[in-house]
Amino acid sequence: MSGDDEPTSNSSTTFSFDVVMQHMRIHHPGCPKKTCLTMAARVSARDWKGLKLGAAVGIELQKYIRHSYTNYDKLLLSRMMTREEARG
Repeated sequence: MSGDDEPTSNSSTTFSFDVVMQHMRIHHPGCPKKTCLTMAARVSARDWKGLKLGAAVGIELQKYIRHSYTNYDKLLLSRMMTREEARG
């Protein structure tokens, strides 16, 4: 892995779009191209405060799947469920 994959304590940690795309191709080979592009844009757009690239991608993938492919938001709004209940 490149030096971009290594965290440094609580300092600024950003990843380039291309580095994230490379990570997605290697670690998530079955992921649709549109989702890979979305993840690369989201991960490269923010500061990850010392997290490794894999952790940053995992966080964004969880959020993307939860909000795009489940009823999570609908459950929170319509049934007044807690986050934990809606995730269950």
